[in-house]
Amino acid sequence: MEEKRKRGRPSKSETGETRTTITDPLLEPYYIEKDSFQFILLEKSTATRGFAGKVATGKETTNVIGYYTQLGNAIKKVISLRAGKYSKKCESLKEYVENWETLKVEIENLVNNLNHKI
Repeated sequence: MEEKRKRGRPSKSETGETRTTITDPLLEPYYIEKDSFQFILLEKSTATRGFAGKVATGKETTNVIGYYTQLGNAIKKVISLRAGKYSKKCESLKEYVENWETLKVEIENLVNNLNHKI
């Protein structure tokens, strides 16, 4: 009798897969989880509203921002999101771009330092 082939990615139990969590103060409130297929960008947040009109419990939640095949793309998204949060304080396009560049340089320096150590 012919053996049935499974489709798609193998399950976690078949691959023995574990996830690696990447956190850094420069990424806060975001962090990255890596498995054998992708990088997952997540955001930590605290519930400010309760369900169905109830009072918020202040419970910490995790929101998935996106799935990326390369670490660099996940980091670029973090830069974009963090620069956007600073935009509420910006009074000009020049100030927004300066915030973007500052974040970009900080994270690039971090990545370059890691590359030199590897």
